[in-house]
Order: sequence, then structure tokens, then C-alpha cells
Amino acid sequence: MMTCVWCGKTRKNSRYARVVWDDLDSTWYRCGECGSLMILPRPSGKLIRKVYENDYLNKRLQPHTGVDSRIRYAKEYRPTVFAEYELSLADLRIKKTGVRSILDFGCADGVFLEFCKKHFNANTKLYGTDISEHLLGQAKDNGWNVVPLGDLEKLGRTFDLITLWDVIEHLDDPGAVITRLKKLLSPRGQILLETPRVGALSEQFGEHWPHLLPVQHLSLASKEGMQKFARRMWLMIEKHVSFGGNAPGSVVPQPYKGAYDRLAKKLDFGDVQLVTLKKKS
Repeated sequence: MMTCVWCGKTRKNSRYARVVWDDLDSTWYRCGECGSLMILPRPSGKLIRKVYENDYLNKRLQPHTGVDSRIRYAKEYRPTVFAEYELSLADLRIKKTGVRSILDFGCADGVFLEFCKKHFNANTKLYGTDISEHLLGQAKDNGWNVVPLGDLEKLGRTFDLITLWDVIEHLDDPGAVITRLKKLLSPRGQILLETPRVGALSEQFGEHWPHLLPVQHLSLASKEGMQKFARRMWLMIEKHVSFGGNAPGSVVPQPYKGAYDRLAKKLDFGDVQLVTLKKKS
């Protein structure tokens, strides 16, 4: 039996996949209620801290191609990441105007804050936080206004947009974090989640699904799991879209990759989900 962090139900689970990479070893189990996945047993806090504190941005940390911190956070990769941010915000219909304050939860070295400075109004207040003191130090060195997780409430302000880009799947207790962040939302504020989605593509790839990252991705939500999660948090889903067809450019050349990715988004079978959450009125 397992209690799912997404739907909140305690149900029989079934073994889904095991992935081993160097000294990292994790097994995922499927929730019998919503189909979401969780690592069981949970990795120790000591192991998780070891993964994130020791030069995280310069590690590969998993066996799959195309998911690599060394590439994702490289300066030369910024234009690609910025284009993804812009497209995601457009898909979620988040406009450049009207967002007066942003908190990036899991800001790493400040990559999204760097994008925001160019994308949003010049008067938009930008803040970041992260679990890793090392990454917070890097973001601060890059000139960003960042605070430790424990000091968020000390800012004494609310936010129009709180973003978690590829973060919530790393959290041991997503519900506790969202409950806390909900209190930091302005009356019409939004929480934006980008996270892998368990579904048709994950079923096809099985243990080779690129989002099965040992120790890092603790819990992966299905679409149903995300919907039930929002209801448990007393939040309303304003927009829910998916993208990504697991067709890397190194394997599937253009124009076929672009066409496949567009089809995944149009038919909603992408293996990454974008969600905006708002307080219920």
C-alpha cells in the first residue's frame, strides 16, 4: 500500500520501473488510484542533499540522453531555454503586463530570473529561492535577489506569479510546499507548475522514460493525479496543457520532430505538463 502525494489516496501499488545510475538506485511504484508514480522507499535526506550540494549544475546524474544539467544551465544554451519559457508562458496565456512580482521557487543559478528581466515589465520585482545553498550563492553572484527557503515569509510580500519549473517532482511533500506558497499569492496570483506527466508516452517507454531520474524525481503525476492534487490544495486549475513528444532532435530530424511535437501538444499526449493554479474565489 502507498499514500499518493498527488491524489492523497492510500491504495495498492504496483512496481513500475527500476533505474540505476552510478551509485543512484531508485524504484518507482504506481498509485492504484490515479496512476501517478513515486519512488519507494524514499531516498534519505542525506543522499538527496549530496546530489544537490556537490556541484549539481555540472553533473549528468542520470542515464538518459537529452536530460543533462551540464547542458541545461550552460550559458550557450540560454537562447533555447528562453524560447521554451516564452512558448510556455504563451501556452498558459500569461501576459507580459500585469505581473508586478515573481517568485521563482527552485531558481538554481537564476536562469528564469534572467529571462524575466528581458521578458516582463522593467518594474516587475523578481525574487528567487532554492533548497541548495550552493545554487543560491551562484544566483546571488549573478546579481539576483534570492533568499533561503526559510526566509520567504520574511520578505513580507505576496506574488502575482510563483513558478516551479521542473521542481515539484523533486519535492518529498509537494502538498506542504504548495500550501505554503498559496499563502504568498496575491489575490489574483497564479502558481505555475512545469513537471513531467505520466501517461501514454511513459507507458510506451517504461524504464527508459527519460523522466525517471533516480533520487531526483521523487514523484511524477499523471494528469488525473494533478487534477486531484489541485482539488486537495483548494486551488483551481486555470490552464492545463502538455507538450513534448519524446522525439529528441538527435534522433528525429526536422521537420518531423517539429510536426510530432505539435501533434503531442494538440492531442494532449505530451509527457510534460504545464499547469496554472489559482485560489478559489
